[in-house]
Amino acid sequence: MKDKPLGVKILSILNYAGAGIYLLFALLLFIILISYTSLQESGELEASLTAEELAQLQSFGDLTTFLYIVVIICLGLAVLAFFLGRAFWKGQNWGRIVTLVFSALGIIFSLVSLVSAFFIADIISIFISVVQIIIHVIIIWYLLQADVIKYFTSKKKD
Repeated sequence: MKDKPLGVKILSILNYAGAGIYLLFALLLFIILISYTSLQESGELEASLTAEELAQLQSFGDLTTFLYIVVIICLGLAVLAFFLGRAFWKGQNWGRIVTLVFSALGIIFSLVSLVSAFFIADIISIFISVVQIIIHVIIIWYLLQADVIKYFTSKKKD
């Protein structure tokens, strides 16, 4: 099969865009954490704040380790999204399979979120959960179409 299906191109580009967003978020959070740590170590932070503000800031200080872990997770997700985008572009079937698994997991998590949103009657969360479920179902449906499977499983790729 010579041509990539349009949906495969779109999913590839979306994965590349997702990788960029994860990378930018990780970079921004890392810069904030470095700036906070630098201010804290220099003593400038304590000198310019009241005792109450310092107490509130201490709780943020307890979060810094967690936020560094978030940075690492975002970097990992950026790498994964980049390689998934590349796998889609090159027609590598493992990318399709990983995306099918992630979409199935996304449906499960969105259903849990939907049930919880019904209990608290949060209309925005209900709407978001329904949209997420629809998107995941469309992705699974698309990736299971015969021409898409044929593209990913054919031996010769351009």
